[in-house]
Amino acid sequence: MLDLFLKNLEWELFSINESGRNYSNLSYTERRSLTNLKEYSDIVIKKADKGSAVVVWGLDEYRKEAHRQLKDDDVYENFLDNPVNKVVAPIDEKLHNYAREGKLPNKFEVS
Repeated sequence: MLDLFLKNLEWELFSINESGRNYSNLSYTERRSLTNLKEYSDIVIKKADKGSAVVVWGLDEYRKEAHRQLKDDDVYENFLDNPVNKVVAPIDEKLHNYAREGKLPNKFEVS
């Protein structure tokens, strides 16, 4: 699973154009509206799980739904220790290798 993530990360890094940004598929008005919506601290804007829709949640409803899903023992498991470092270390190593090999655009800095 980590290998798949690293391959997707590599694809996304190398698909960025020379100016360091991807082009938006939103019109100016849509981008401006989305920027304005992002200013509200009482809503959450997310890509829908399915399809290409955008979902706008009230913050309280979003948190309730997140907690409901995370409490589902059939899907999620509680950990005694944090396994994130086992995942972050190989990603960090891969990014450092790309930086050393000059494969990252200048915009990216790896510390």
